Amino acid sequence: MPRSIIGCLYVESSKGLSPDDLKKELRDAADSEGLKFGLRVTSLRSAASGGGGFGGRGGFGRGGGGGAARAIGDPISIFKVYVADGREEPVRGCEFGAVDLRSLRRIIATGSAQFVHNSVGGAAPSSSVIAPDILFEELELSRIKRESEKKPIMEAPHARKILDR
Repeated sequence: MPRSIIGCLYVESSKGLSPDDLKKELRDAADSEGLKFGLRVTSLRSAASGGGGFGGRGGFGRGGGGGAARAIGDPISIFKVYVADGREEPVRGCEFGAVDLRSLRRIIATGSAQFVHNSVGGAAPSSSVIAPDILFEELELSRIKRESEKKPIMEAPHARKILDR
């Protein structure tokens, strides 16, 4: 099966929103769907680090979509954004399901600032994507089926409170 290679992809929007306006759009979209919250992904794992890629989780083209497979990497940092008051709550242990090219047709809004996401090594060729924040109508996220790392028993030394002696 032929696959295309992206060395550098630059995405630009002429109607980019501020971070606050983009969050409002997320809350409005979740509310219109009857949901209590929407999800905001703030960082992605490199596809080569086991969080996606060819033959792994989170590649474009899986799930019956047309086009070549392309790794996007799984989310590292995710937050529930509640419709009622806009408060945010961290979420752990998720990975992208099938992400196909049809998902790109369902973009609600974009941010105004550009960010860089690099994917290096692994089975997929190295690539860079330069794009603003993007609000999708829907992307599939699911719980990670493997056991998560256990939290440490003790806090990191720099985070510990020093007791007066």
